[in-house]
Amino acid sequence: MLKPRKKITRKEIKKDPVLERVANTYSFIQDRQKILVQIGIGIAIGFILFNIWNNHAQKKDEESSYIFTKALIAWQTGDVDNAQFHFESLVDEFGGTDNGKIARYWLGLISYNTGDSESSDEYLKQFVKFGKADILLPNAYRLLANLSINDENYEKAHTYFKKAIKYSMGEIEEMNHKLNLAEFYLIQERVEEAKAMILPILDTKDISSSLKTRAEELSGRLQS
Repeated sequence: MLKPRKKITRKEIKKDPVLERVANTYSFIQDRQKILVQIGIGIAIGFILFNIWNNHAQKKDEESSYIFTKALIAWQTGDVDNAQFHFESLVDEFGGTDNGKIARYWLGLISYNTGDSESSDEYLKQFVKFGKADILLPNAYRLLANLSINDENYEKAHTYFKKAIKYSMGEIEEMNHKLNLAEFYLIQERVEEAKAMILPILDTKDISSSLKTRAEELSGRLQS
């Protein structure tokens, strides 16, 4: 007949170093398992929350893109009031999305064209701070430069004109903005600096007739 298995007490474990190491190892593994389970649960919760956030962000992007498209169509067809309404909706409801941030450029442009300098300045500064939509940046800086001239802040206007040149997307656009800066220099009676902008453009071959005509007109003012 088998004898019942003898129970090992804690006192005996402490007396036996081998049993003590086994007991400590088992306890360590159990503690590690608890930690690993907690980490696993944390990762699972994080993954679920990320998916919820990602789906929400995608939905917001889709909705904002739809409104942005409507706004641009209204703008292109000359329905400025409707375009403004949609752009304002984008800023109010989807201001954190790329479309909401780009809408600030269009609101700045609309305000500029209607003579609302304060709103235009505010929207355009918010837009350039966004730092994307490179194709729109040069004109945004040009408008900010013109607004600064109206406020007689010529130092800031100079900075904006130079940024318009810096962010130009191509050679033709860059030359246009250089002529804008040249005209600013002429207003400031900074003739040598204006000349440095104008003459290289006049020496450029195969430029558009409108660009050449404007450069020639500004060149004529160098002599006066």
